[in-house]
Amino acid sequence: MARKDVLLARRSALGWSEYRVVQEVCKLRQARGDQEATVVKYQSSINKAFRDPDNVKVRIVDDIIEAMGGEQVIRWNNPEEVVL
Repeated sequence: MARKDVLLARRSALGWSEYRVVQEVCKLRQARGDQEATVVKYQSSINKAFRDPDNVKVRIVDDIIEAMGGEQVIRWNNPEEVVL
């Protein structure tokens, strides 16, 4: 399943709009100390991430995944698993 499909499926499962995801990402960033994280500032880049997640900054996709209650896992072609 493509990253775009995974993100859209999770958003749908949560019953969230793109706007709700932007709000949750802003809450996450504000909790980390970014007091300038506003919906107006991030709405465009987060909406773009849902259309084409392979062509946005990795941290945008990371924050979307975290805001929706997930995490990314990288599996190398060996038995070791690295969780980021």
